Amino acid sequence: MNERKNLLSENQNLQIEKRNKPPRKVKLNANSLKELINFHKNFKMKFVISLSNYTSLFKSDLYNLHFLKKSHSFQMFSVYNKIKADLKELPIPVDIRYIKYYQTNFNTDKLYADKIYQIDIKSCYASILKNNKLISDETFANVCKLSKENRLAAIGMLASRKNIFHFDETGNVYEHEQKKSDTSDYFFFCVQETFRIMDECKHILGDDFLFIWVDAIYFKGDMNKANEVVNYFKSEHNLDSCINELFEFEVEMRKDFYRLRYIKGKDKTFMDIPMPEQSEKTELLNYLLNIKHQKYVKPKQFGKI
Repeated sequence: MNERKNLLSENQNLQIEKRNKPPRKVKLNANSLKELINFHKNFKMKFVISLSNYTSLFKSDLYNLHFLKKSHSFQMFSVYNKIKADLKELPIPVDIRYIKYYQTNFNTDKLYADKIYQIDIKSCYASILKNNKLISDETFANVCKLSKENRLAAIGMLASRKNIFHFDETGNVYEHEQKKSDTSDYFFFCVQETFRIMDECKHILGDDFLFIWVDAIYFKGDMNKANEVVNYFKSEHNLDSCINELFEFEVEMRKDFYRLRYIKGKDKTFMDIPMPEQSEKTELLNYLLNIKHQKYVKPKQFGKI
């Protein structure tokens, strides 16, 4: 046992944890994780690796470690736990089969406008949770203190999905299981409510409406129309929003998506929007959860690391 401890200390510089303690959070380092795996293979020790959208867990008789992405802060996980602790019963049921997150009104193969407007709701999903009394004002304030990336992650983790791999003493996977978060419906409730509110807003815009993309609505018109939309979000739904002017806006229809180009500030931006018939549940999940695709194979095909 001493030899094992010494080697771990030298190679990974990580503290040994007992299995019954909560996992110790550390920043994700690919080399450290590989060394950790190789150590357990060399000493014929079983271990478990759990991969989710935002974190990786490593557990064995010696280790219980929670690897975080370098871009995510420890504070983000603290806020996420506060969100989970606050959650109350959902006011309405959620059916993911009918959830939408975008809608277009281009009605042409090509479109150009010198200037259009984008209204973006601030801290949208956190605001939806607060306004529906699913989280406290204090928790909402803590969410808003996070950076945008950490704020999105703290809410997105409500719908995290885990792939759990169990390794034997030789480094072979002998069991692979998948788990869905029991708080997923809260995340998709936010998606559902956001689209409902955006869809309502279209009556203000009429023919000037161009498209909805998650928590932002885009349209032609003028600043008076933009202010009207901002006032509507605030007065009707208690949602703060901001106005952005986009220039040299172009839309071009491709085979199964629309290619958008525009200038925001000093940046040229490209954006692809699926055509309505191409919108499938997997596209919704992969966009909203910001998942990078990884192909997981069945245990009997996985082989050795």
